[in-house]
Amino acid sequence: MDCRPDGSQTWRARGPILLGVGADAGNLPRDLYTVDGVHTIDIGPTGFKTLTIGHGSAEPLCAKIT
Repeated sequence: MDCRPDGSQTWRARGPILLGVGADAGNLPRDLYTVDGVHTIDIGPTGFKTLTIGHGSAEPLCAKIT
């Protein structure tokens, strides 16, 4: 994980992990995701999340549990 003075962060990980994205707060729609594979999550100083998947998938969970 890289943390910068402005509060932004970059996470590089191998999944599976859970990723929550709020309304208008990421490059994915609002949901809770299971992210599997190799990916990078950039979190801007405002909290905006950008998921980049090198290899793998991001599956939304909310529709599966309602």
